[in-house]
Amino acid sequence: MSYENEIKSWRAAYERNLQAQNSWLSITGLHWLEEGDNVLPATDCSGLNASPGTVTLEGDQLSFEPSDEALAAHPELAGHAGPLELDGSGNSQRVTYGRCSFVAIQRLDRFAVRTFDLDSELRRNFRGAAWYPINEKWRLQGEYHPYSEPRQMPMTNIVGQVRDVPVPGELVFTIGDEEYRLLPTTSGDNFFVVFRDETAGSETYGAARFLSVKAPDEEGRVTLDFNRAYHPPCFYTPHATCPLPFRENVLPLRIRAGECLPD
Repeated sequence: MSYENEIKSWRAAYERNLQAQNSWLSITGLHWLEEGDNVLPATDCSGLNASPGTVTLEGDQLSFEPSDEALAAHPELAGHAGPLELDGSGNSQRVTYGRCSFVAIQRLDRFAVRTFDLDSELRRNFRGAAWYPINEKWRLQGEYHPYSEPRQMPMTNIVGQVRDVPVPGELVFTIGDEEYRLLPTTSGDNFFVVFRDETAGSETYGAARFLSVKAPDEEGRVTLDFNRAYHPPCFYTPHATCPLPFRENVLPLRIRAGECLPD
């Protein structure tokens, strides 16, 4: 497969994932929880024009009790009554009623409910992402410079929460005669980079873009392919809690590659 077709295939898969069931485009709300009973907002979904029920927060324990109206419209909700257990990524099991659903989430010391609709306007009307033309000059070779020990660095998300994340080293690359460095976190065996450049706000999403970088080879070489740079979920929905770049990852140049703003 040619490089151009490889990137086209990757972009097509990215867009399919965006529009998949219960994807970011299906999200209709993010509702932060207070201690005690939290009645979920009424929804006009799958024959239910009422609240699906109440989520109770007690310390770090969550539970769900369906409303009578919800049970009448969707008897299957009875099977979801009781504790909402969070997994290692801070998400509960999905509570589904017709085409709609919700999950409870934990973000640091806060809890919320994220609601979904398979027929959301955003998902229904999605016609694909906007991209810069593929340009192989933005497929850059670099080096991984590991730290002797991962450094804990504060990362802020778009709702203002701050948490320390381990940074294992630096990704070093050159453009022309200039050397640049990016600080990655890890995602499985690969690196994950949150960055911003001088296209932000005018040609690309103003907060940041994301880039996945494969683990280095035996000689510490890495490939930073900015043709695969993409917008965070917060570009598509206000109901996400995306990370923002470290100040070291704000680059003083225009990277006109990857996902961009639509015309």
